[in-house]
Amino acid sequence: MKKLLIVLLALTVLGVFAFAQDAAPTLVWGGSVNSGFAEVSNSAASTNVGQYYDYNSESGGRIRLQGAINAADGNSGFQFRVENDGLGATAPVLNQAWAYGKFLDGMVKVEAGLLNNYAFSTGDWACFGDHDGGLGALLSVTPMEGVAIGAYLPMPTGGTGYTSGTLQFAYTMKDVFTLVGGYTLSPLTTNTGDIYAGVVLKAIPNLAFDAELQLTKLADSAPVLSGTTTIVEHAAYTMGAMTASIYAAQWMYAAASSNLYYNFEPQVAYKVADPVTVALIGNVYTYNQGASGWNFLSPTDGISALTSIAGGSPVLAFGAGPNVQLSVGGFKVTIGDYYGIIPAFAGAATTNINVFYTGFAYSF
Repeated sequence: MKKLLIVLLALTVLGVFAFAQDAAPTLVWGGSVNSGFAEVSNSAASTNVGQYYDYNSESGGRIRLQGAINAADGNSGFQFRVENDGLGATAPVLNQAWAYGKFLDGMVKVEAGLLNNYAFSTGDWACFGDHDGGLGALLSVTPMEGVAIGAYLPMPTGGTGYTSGTLQFAYTMKDVFTLVGGYTLSPLTTNTGDIYAGVVLKAIPNLAFDAELQLTKLADSAPVLSGTTTIVEHAAYTMGAMTASIYAAQWMYAAASSNLYYNFEPQVAYKVADPVTVALIGNVYTYNQGASGWNFLSPTDGISALTSIAGGSPVLAFGAGPNVQLSVGGFKVTIGDYYGIIPAFAGAATTNINVFYTGFAYSF
């Protein structure tokens, strides 16, 4: 903790020094509140209980306040974020506090502190290669338009993660595609490397497509979850008021090479009017080891009753349900009903899950 305070103090001094040369630094505030609840029926357990979730039901509530002080020329600044990241959290925590400076006409950028950087990440569902909450320094060099090279160096305490250095790159061809990738240098727990890559296509009007890939612990096949290959895809096509989309993922483990796990989640959304959208979501996936391999966007994502089975081969499960979304200004309310089923297998009976979910969010 003392090391963290020293680092933050040094960053504050750096920010004050940088602003001394600028007449009018600007302060920008932002924040959000995400919450929700659901009535959950579980046929196998004969239960009907209320459960509290955040706005997309994956964790227990989030309140966030963030601010940024930037020099008038945009070449230096200091940013921070305070967040309550769960229903069980006793108090909000400072999980971002970092200063940055740009040099050589913006070609070089240095960031240090509790970072918030996604410049080299795959940037969709998995966000492989991000630096959010990691305590360290990031050096970014842009030698030419569209090309960036990054090097991340963690502090010894490691912050909330990111305890290994990373070499990263990004290449953008304007209005065509963006390609990112990186290599993690020898994670401390395994002494092996991780590789990630991602691509975003922008060339086709009305079509959004991206793919994310990560190969972890490349030389280590002993632990159950090491030697993991993860692939995530997202595609969405908009036709007037209707958008058809799909998230999909596949993951394989070196220790269980015969088992292929996957998630397949299509969605159709229709904007009835400016503030109102109705949608239908389906979900077909396999899971094992007491947890689904990937959580996606349906109102029931993260419900423990769907993912409480351990051992055995991958089990196939599915679900579907409609929802209505109301968005006005910074407010968003989602109301959805979702039905899921896990087929019977050795040691467990068929489980039917029915969820009526209400979530709300506000951001400014």
